[in-house]
Amino acid sequence: MFDLDGTLLNYRNRILDSSLLAFENAHKQGILLGIATGRPWHFVDQLITKYKLKDLISFVVCMNGMDIYDYHTKTYLEDLPLTKQQITTILKSCLPLNIKSLKHSDDSLFLEIGDEKKSKIKSLRRLLQIGDYDSNSSGFINRIIVLKNSPFTKTELEHLPKYLSYDYFGSLTSPSNFEIYATGLSKYTAIDYLAVRNGFTSKNVVAFGDSSNDIDMLKHCGVGVCMANGTLNAKQAADYITDSNNNKNGIADFLNTHILKV
Repeated sequence: MFDLDGTLLNYRNRILDSSLLAFENAHKQGILLGIATGRPWHFVDQLITKYKLKDLISFVVCMNGMDIYDYHTKTYLEDLPLTKQQITTILKSCLPLNIKSLKHSDDSLFLEIGDEKKSKIKSLRRLLQIGDYDSNSSGFINRIIVLKNSPFTKTELEHLPKYLSYDYFGSLTSPSNFEIYATGLSKYTAIDYLAVRNGFTSKNVVAFGDSSNDIDMLKHCGVGVCMANGTLNAKQAADYITDSNNNKNGIADFLNTHILKV
Protein backbone atom coordinates (compact mmCIF):
# COMPACT_ATOMS: atom_id res chain seq x y z
CA MET A 1 0.00 0.00 0.00
CA PHE A 2 1.41 3.35 -1.06
CA ASP A 3 0.84 6.80 0.34
CA LEU A 4 0.72 9.51 -2.35
CA ASP A 5 2.06 12.92 -1.28
CA GLY A 6 5.73 12.67 -0.37
CA THR A 7 5.83 8.98 -1.24
CA LEU A 8 4.53 7.81 -4.62
CA LEU A 9 4.25 11.39 -5.91
CA ASN A 10 7.31 13.59 -6.35
CA TYR A 11 7.40 17.31 -5.62
CA ARG A 12 5.63 17.98 -8.94
CA ASN A 13 2.80 15.60 -8.02
CA ARG A 14 3.98 13.10 -10.62
CA ILE A 15 4.65 9.37 -10.43
CA LEU A 16 8.18 8.46 -11.53
CA ASP A 17 8.67 6.18 -14.52
CA SER A 18 10.80 3.90 -12.35
CA SER A 19 7.88 3.43 -9.93
CA LEU A 20 5.47 2.71 -12.78
CA LEU A 21 7.80 0.05 -14.19
CA ALA A 22 8.16 -1.54 -10.75
CA PHE A 23 4.36 -1.58 -10.43
CA GLU A 24 4.04 -3.39 -13.76
CA ASN A 25 6.55 -6.01 -12.67
CA ALA A 26 4.84 -6.44 -9.30
CA HIS A 27 1.48 -6.94 -11.01
CA LYS A 28 2.97 -9.58 -13.33
CA GLN A 29 4.24 -11.42 -10.25
CA GLY A 30 0.79 -11.51 -8.70
CA ILE A 31 1.36 -8.82 -6.10
CA LEU A 32 -1.71 -6.75 -5.22
CA LEU A 33 -1.12 -2.99 -5.24
CA GLY A 34 -3.07 -0.30 -3.44
CA ILE A 35 -3.08 3.37 -2.55
CA ALA A 36 -3.64 4.76 0.96
CA THR A 37 -3.93 8.53 1.05
CA GLY A 38 -5.52 11.51 2.74
CA ARG A 39 -6.68 12.70 -0.67
CA PRO A 40 -10.34 12.37 -1.77
CA TRP A 41 -11.54 9.75 -4.24
CA HIS A 42 -11.86 12.03 -7.27
CA PHE A 43 -8.17 13.01 -7.03
CA VAL A 44 -7.03 9.37 -6.85
CA ASP A 45 -9.36 8.29 -9.66
CA GLN A 46 -7.96 11.01 -11.94
CA LEU A 47 -4.41 9.99 -11.04
CA ILE A 48 -5.07 6.33 -11.80
CA THR A 49 -6.63 7.26 -15.14
CA LYS A 50 -3.78 9.62 -16.03
CA TYR A 51 -1.10 6.99 -15.44
CA LYS A 52 -3.15 4.09 -16.82
CA LEU A 53 -3.07 2.18 -13.55
CA LYS A 54 -6.58 0.73 -13.73
CA ASP A 55 -5.29 -2.80 -14.30
CA LEU A 56 -2.56 -2.49 -11.66
CA ILE A 57 -4.33 -0.98 -8.63
CA SER A 58 -6.65 -3.24 -6.65
CA PHE A 59 -7.56 -1.12 -3.63
CA VAL A 60 -7.82 2.53 -2.76
CA VAL A 61 -8.03 4.00 0.75
CA CYS A 62 -8.94 7.70 0.77
CA MET A 63 -9.36 10.39 3.40
CA ASN A 64 -6.93 8.65 5.80
CA GLY A 65 -9.10 5.56 6.15
CA MET A 66 -12.60 7.00 5.96
CA ASP A 67 -13.32 5.90 2.38
CA ILE A 68 -12.46 2.44 1.06
CA TYR A 69 -12.84 1.29 -2.54
CA ASP A 70 -12.40 -1.91 -4.48
CA TYR A 71 -11.11 -0.31 -7.65
CA HIS A 72 -11.67 -3.29 -9.95
CA THR A 73 -15.36 -3.68 -9.10
CA LYS A 74 -15.89 0.06 -8.45
CA THR A 75 -17.38 -0.98 -5.13
CA TYR A 76 -17.62 1.61 -2.37
CA LEU A 77 -16.86 -0.65 0.57
CA GLU A 78 -17.01 1.73 3.49
CA ASP A 79 -18.01 5.29 4.27
CA LEU A 80 -17.58 6.50 7.85
CA PRO A 81 -18.69 10.12 8.12
CA LEU A 82 -18.80 12.15 11.29
CA THR A 83 -22.26 12.44 12.82
CA LYS A 84 -23.99 15.81 13.06
CA GLN A 85 -23.54 15.76 16.83
CA GLN A 86 -19.84 14.98 16.51
CA ILE A 87 -19.35 17.85 14.04
CA THR A 88 -21.09 20.33 16.31
CA THR A 89 -19.12 19.14 19.35
CA ILE A 90 -15.77 19.35 17.53
CA LEU A 91 -16.48 22.86 16.26
CA LYS A 92 -17.56 23.97 19.71
CA SER A 93 -14.39 22.52 21.24
CA CYS A 94 -12.30 24.44 18.69
CA LEU A 95 -13.79 27.82 19.60
CA PRO A 96 -10.84 28.67 21.93
CA LEU A 97 -8.62 28.67 18.86
CA ASN A 98 -8.15 31.83 16.80
CA ILE A 99 -10.83 30.96 14.25
CA LYS A 100 -10.86 33.10 11.12
CA SER A 101 -13.33 31.28 8.88
CA LEU A 102 -15.08 28.00 8.14
CA LYS A 103 -15.70 26.62 4.67
CA HIS A 104 -17.74 23.60 3.63
CA SER A 105 -16.48 21.81 0.52
CA ASP A 106 -17.53 18.35 -0.66
CA ASP A 107 -17.23 16.06 2.36
CA SER A 108 -14.89 18.24 4.42
CA LEU A 109 -15.09 21.26 6.69
CA PHE A 110 -12.10 23.62 6.51
CA LEU A 111 -11.47 25.56 9.70
CA GLU A 112 -8.99 28.40 9.14
CA ILE A 113 -6.88 29.74 11.98
CA GLY A 114 -5.71 33.33 11.71
CA ASP A 115 -2.71 35.16 13.10
CA GLU A 116 -4.65 37.65 15.22
CA LYS A 117 -4.29 37.43 18.99
CA LYS A 118 -8.04 37.17 19.56
CA SER A 119 -10.63 35.20 17.64
CA LYS A 120 -13.37 37.19 15.92
CA ILE A 121 -15.74 34.24 16.15
CA LYS A 122 -17.16 33.81 19.63
CA SER A 123 -20.08 31.41 19.23
CA LEU A 124 -20.81 28.08 17.59
CA ARG A 125 -23.89 29.51 15.88
CA ARG A 126 -21.83 32.27 14.30
CA LEU A 127 -19.17 29.74 13.26
CA LEU A 128 -21.76 27.60 11.50
CA GLN A 129 -23.31 30.61 9.78
CA ILE A 130 -19.96 31.79 8.43
CA GLY A 131 -19.24 28.31 7.12
CA ASP A 132 -22.65 28.21 5.44
CA TYR A 133 -23.13 24.88 7.14
CA ASP A 134 -26.27 23.89 9.02
CA SER A 135 -25.60 21.32 11.74
CA ASN A 136 -29.05 19.90 10.99
CA SER A 137 -28.23 19.27 7.33
CA SER A 138 -28.01 15.76 5.90
CA GLY A 139 -24.72 16.31 4.06
CA PHE A 140 -21.86 13.91 4.77
CA ILE A 141 -18.80 15.35 6.51
CA ASN A 142 -15.89 12.94 6.87
CA ARG A 143 -13.31 15.24 8.37
CA ILE A 144 -12.61 18.69 9.75
CA ILE A 145 -9.36 20.20 8.55
CA VAL A 146 -7.72 22.91 10.65
CA LEU A 147 -5.61 25.15 8.41
CA LYS A 148 -2.99 27.84 8.97
CA ASN A 149 -1.13 30.13 6.59
CA SER A 150 2.10 29.07 8.27
CA PRO A 151 3.31 25.85 9.92
CA PHE A 152 1.92 25.01 13.35
CA THR A 153 4.40 25.80 16.08
CA LYS A 154 5.46 23.20 18.62
CA THR A 155 3.40 24.97 21.27
CA GLU A 156 0.29 25.01 19.06
CA LEU A 157 0.62 21.31 18.34
CA GLU A 158 0.92 20.60 22.05
CA HIS A 159 -2.23 22.57 22.77
CA LEU A 160 -4.41 21.67 19.79
CA PRO A 161 -5.31 18.12 20.91
CA LYS A 162 -6.44 19.55 24.27
CA TYR A 163 -9.40 21.13 22.50
CA LEU A 164 -10.55 17.75 21.21
CA SER A 165 -12.70 15.13 22.88
CA TYR A 166 -11.30 11.63 23.24
CA ASP A 167 -14.02 10.57 20.77
CA TYR A 168 -12.00 12.13 17.97
CA PHE A 169 -8.57 11.68 16.47
CA GLY A 170 -6.29 14.46 15.26
CA SER A 171 -3.42 14.00 12.84
CA LEU A 172 -0.89 16.44 11.40
CA THR A 173 -0.96 15.74 7.64
CA SER A 174 1.31 18.62 6.62
CA PRO A 175 3.15 21.36 8.54
CA SER A 176 0.09 23.64 8.33
CA ASN A 177 -2.78 21.10 8.20
CA PHE A 178 -4.33 19.29 11.16
CA GLU A 179 -7.15 16.82 10.38
CA ILE A 180 -9.82 15.66 12.81
CA TYR A 181 -11.95 12.57 12.34
CA ALA A 182 -13.60 9.87 14.42
CA THR A 183 -11.40 7.81 16.74
CA GLY A 184 -10.41 4.43 15.37
CA LEU A 185 -10.09 5.50 11.76
CA SER A 186 -6.72 5.45 10.05
CA LYS A 187 -5.03 4.18 6.93
CA TYR A 188 -4.12 1.06 8.88
CA THR A 189 -7.67 0.24 10.02
CA ALA A 190 -8.80 0.49 6.39
CA ILE A 191 -5.94 -1.75 5.22
CA ASP A 192 -6.77 -4.29 7.91
CA TYR A 193 -10.42 -4.22 6.80
CA LEU A 194 -9.38 -4.88 3.19
CA ALA A 195 -7.02 -7.66 4.19
CA VAL A 196 -9.62 -9.56 6.19
CA ARG A 197 -12.20 -9.06 3.43
CA ASN A 198 -9.82 -10.60 0.88
CA GLY A 199 -8.63 -13.56 2.91
CA PHE A 200 -5.27 -12.42 4.26
CA THR A 201 -4.00 -10.28 7.13
CA SER A 202 -2.30 -6.91 7.45
CA LYS A 203 0.88 -8.83 8.30
CA ASN A 204 1.03 -9.72 4.60
CA VAL A 205 1.07 -6.02 3.65
CA VAL A 206 4.03 -3.76 2.91
CA ALA A 207 3.17 -0.12 3.57
CA PHE A 208 5.05 2.88 2.15
CA GLY A 209 4.67 6.35 3.71
CA ASP A 210 6.44 9.49 4.79
CA SER A 211 4.42 11.44 7.37
CA SER A 212 2.51 11.40 10.65
CA ASN A 213 -0.72 10.11 9.15
CA ASP A 214 1.22 7.08 7.86
CA ILE A 215 2.58 6.02 11.25
CA ASP A 216 -0.22 3.56 12.03
CA MET A 217 0.26 1.56 8.83
CA LEU A 218 4.05 1.80 8.98
CA LYS A 219 4.01 0.42 12.51
CA HIS A 220 1.30 -2.27 12.27
CA CYS A 221 1.50 -3.66 8.74
CA GLY A 222 3.83 -6.60 8.12
CA VAL A 223 6.54 -4.30 6.80
CA GLY A 224 6.66 -0.52 7.09
CA VAL A 225 8.83 1.44 4.67
CA CYS A 226 9.43 5.15 5.20
CA MET A 227 10.79 7.39 2.47
CA ALA A 228 14.20 9.00 2.96
CA ASN A 229 12.38 12.36 2.92
CA GLY A 230 9.99 11.24 5.65
CA THR A 231 9.42 12.86 9.03
CA LEU A 232 11.38 11.66 12.05
CA ASN A 233 8.37 10.04 13.73
CA ALA A 234 7.46 8.20 10.53
CA LYS A 235 11.01 6.89 10.20
CA GLN A 236 10.97 5.72 13.81
CA ALA A 237 7.75 3.78 13.16
CA ALA A 238 9.07 2.02 10.04
CA ASP A 239 11.07 -1.16 9.60
CA TYR A 240 13.01 0.23 6.65
CA ILE A 241 13.96 3.61 5.22
CA THR A 242 14.46 3.95 1.47
CA ASP A 243 17.93 4.86 0.20
CA SER A 244 16.58 7.80 -1.82
CA ASN A 245 13.62 10.15 -1.60
CA ASN A 246 10.36 10.55 -3.52
CA ASN A 247 12.04 12.69 -6.19
CA LYS A 248 14.41 9.87 -7.10
CA ASN A 249 13.98 6.09 -7.24
CA GLY A 250 13.25 5.37 -3.59
CA ILE A 251 10.19 3.20 -4.20
CA ALA A 252 11.50 1.37 -7.27
CA ASP A 253 14.86 0.61 -5.66
CA PHE A 254 13.21 -0.87 -2.57
CA LEU A 255 10.73 -2.97 -4.56
CA ASN A 256 13.44 -4.27 -6.88
CA THR A 257 15.82 -5.06 -4.01
CA HIS A 258 13.51 -6.50 -1.36
CA ILE A 259 10.26 -7.67 -2.96
CA LEU A 260 10.33 -8.35 -6.69
CA LYS A 261 11.81 -11.51 -8.11
CA VAL A 262 14.68 -11.09 -10.54
